[in-house]
Amino acid sequence: MFALSFLVGVSLALQLSNLPEAQWLWLFVPLFVCLYKFPKLKIFLALPIGFLWVVSHGLWTLSSSLPDELIKKDLLVIGKVVSLPDKNQTRTRFVLDVESYEYQNKKIKGPKRIRLNWYGQETEIHSGQLWKLLVRLKPAHGMQNPGGFDYEKWLFERGIRATGYVRNSENNRLIERHNKFQINPLREQLKARIQSFLPDSQFRSLVLALSIGDKTEITESQWNVLTATGTNHLVAISGLHIGLVAGGVYFVFLYFLKRSRFILLRFPAHKAAAICALIAAFFYAMLAGFAIPTQRALVMIAVVMLGVLINRRFSFSKILSFALIAVLILDPFSALSTGFWLSFAAVAAILYAMQGRLKPGGLWWQWGRLQLIVSLALIPILLFTFQSFSIISPIANVLAVPWISFVTVPLVFLGILFSFFDPIAKGMMFLANESLTWLWQILEYLSAMEYSQWKQFTPQTWTLLPALLGILLIIAPKGFPARYLSIFFLLPLFLVKPDKLENNEFDFYLLDVGQGLSAVVQTRNHVLVFDTGPKFRSGFNSGEAVILPFLKKLAVEEIDVLVISHGDNDHIGGMDSILENITVNKILSGALSDTPQNIAQSCLAGTNWQWDGVDFEVLHPKGDDFIDKRNNGSCVLRVSIANQSVLLTGDIEKSAEEHLVQTSSEKIRANILVAPHHGSNTSSTEAFIQTVHPDWVLFPAGYVNRFKFPTKKVLKRYIDNDVEYMVTGEQGAIKVLFNQQIPLKPEGYRLNNRKFWH
Repeated sequence: MFALSFLVGVSLALQLSNLPEAQWLWLFVPLFVCLYKFPKLKIFLALPIGFLWVVSHGLWTLSSSLPDELIKKDLLVIGKVVSLPDKNQTRTRFVLDVESYEYQNKKIKGPKRIRLNWYGQETEIHSGQLWKLLVRLKPAHGMQNPGGFDYEKWLFERGIRATGYVRNSENNRLIERHNKFQINPLREQLKARIQSFLPDSQFRSLVLALSIGDKTEITESQWNVLTATGTNHLVAISGLHIGLVAGGVYFVFLYFLKRSRFILLRFPAHKAAAICALIAAFFYAMLAGFAIPTQRALVMIAVVMLGVLINRRFSFSKILSFALIAVLILDPFSALSTGFWLSFAAVAAILYAMQGRLKPGGLWWQWGRLQLIVSLALIPILLFTFQSFSIISPIANVLAVPWISFVTVPLVFLGILFSFFDPIAKGMMFLANESLTWLWQILEYLSAMEYSQWKQFTPQTWTLLPALLGILLIIAPKGFPARYLSIFFLLPLFLVKPDKLENNEFDFYLLDVGQGLSAVVQTRNHVLVFDTGPKFRSGFNSGEAVILPFLKKLAVEEIDVLVISHGDNDHIGGMDSILENITVNKILSGALSDTPQNIAQSCLAGTNWQWDGVDFEVLHPKGDDFIDKRNNGSCVLRVSIANQSVLLTGDIEKSAEEHLVQTSSEKIRANILVAPHHGSNTSSTEAFIQTVHPDWVLFPAGYVNRFKFPTKKVLKRYIDNDVEYMVTGEQGAIKVLFNQQIPLKPEGYRLNNRKFWH
């Protein structure tokens, strides 16, 4: 119970929007005194200790943030590469532990760990190297949207407090080559060898994941198969894999050591084997970069092997508690990771469910039941996090887990052990790669089944507690009474849907897509998406990363109308991903040649319709004057109910604004204005602002974007006209509920969901 209480304290601290002052850390002193004097109170003391432990780590991590005055300034840094470099055709990305900063020939303080991109460099970057580099940085920052990936949290977990890029400079030079005995250089060398052993292999990405924990080569289609079958945990060096390696090494060494008189006369064979097993587990976990599942497994194995060394056997519950405490003490921010909760919940469910179980049936019956228990136990976490879970996961894992664990992983581990001898290492890696071929065919078949996944809305928060009670009942040990009641506890998780909008009201969302535009309008029964944000050479696009997760969060299964204002990348970049992954019934396009002709038609003034009492009208372009004129040919859409409306303007500039003022002065009046062209100096003229007469202007502009949108001139213009403003790069996604009963008040997602690392 001490471990659970400590976990509750850690979890509560991670919900803080701001951290308390450092003086509160003095509470550690009386808490530890009480813990020493009154050990019976340890369950109650564990919670505040866990809370303060997170606070202390949070204050330490945040203390190395980037000062505002150094954002995007040329800084000279000296630091060591501490990650595996991620390379593609245009750039190398790596993490640098900084030893010193220099700005304008003066030593300064800055973030201890930064993440950099180096574009077009000729020199190879390798882990462990010490470099002197000229860089430009900005604070750790990510797009903030409902359902989206929290990049800032991901950076914070890893202690990264700034990101940026390397500038071309004569100052850039290698100071010191890597030490071959460091772990990351070793992992990088193993990666290069495996890539050379399997140059064109379909499953090289999976072999790399299982050998050194590097999942960067796993393709989107492979992730889709793994997710649909609930087997994505198998491509991590998980606790099961490390346990099997440790167990295998233990029994192999025990077999040979028992036959050595030299060892037996000096040291018990089982204790020597335990030490060898612990070393093997540590080595394999080290290759995985000590990811959370490997930390848990390593602690559990260490406790078991310690029991062997001191001739004491620990219960499984004690082993799990030790692992939980150790992981949280080493890295309290690991509780931010979904993998942490999935990992410990799976093991805890197995220990709980298998208490007092008899053993009817054979091994496969027991194994299948185990997979069913794990799959059921993880449903609430998966639904709250991903709004889906794999229905066929028990079947897929019954086959995949033993095959990966007893065939693929041993081959990979042997390949690593014999990496000094190419023929054997190459043979082992080749066999490991081949072992995945037939298994992958089965997984692809299962993932293609129509009902392989359950997908739904995000459950209501209050349904979590009854759902957990239901899970505890349904997987309870044999003989537990009233298990049939579990269904009543679980039903709210699946049946209690978010409240639907009423007729004559709609939700408007201006999404945070960086330097680009995407907005969503949702009425009671319909959805419109206006623009799809940018796409980058790296492969990142807003459709896949922002819009689809957002629509999934809202449980939207199809888009009734997709409006593409014009053909610029920052407005159309995410379109392909959307069309590939969700049904789109109709496209209104200001760039007809760039959109699918079968469902697209020109976006022209005069097009109008009504959904659920909400009016939609296209106001621009009209006739042939502005068609195909890029920015000034952008679709302008007004969405309204009674006396409330929002005006979406794409990238129109001065001439198009003047045209709208002259021809549609009454129609363009709106309470909420999405600023033309992101707030550039070429738009938002005085006449246009006064004619629209908005209460609020919303700027779709990226955080510290290179264009400096919205510009100071434009901001002043709106402020002088008593217009309040918000910027997506600062506020995250912006939501406005249009309802005649309440005044319009835009809400920023970043502020409403703020945590202390944001």
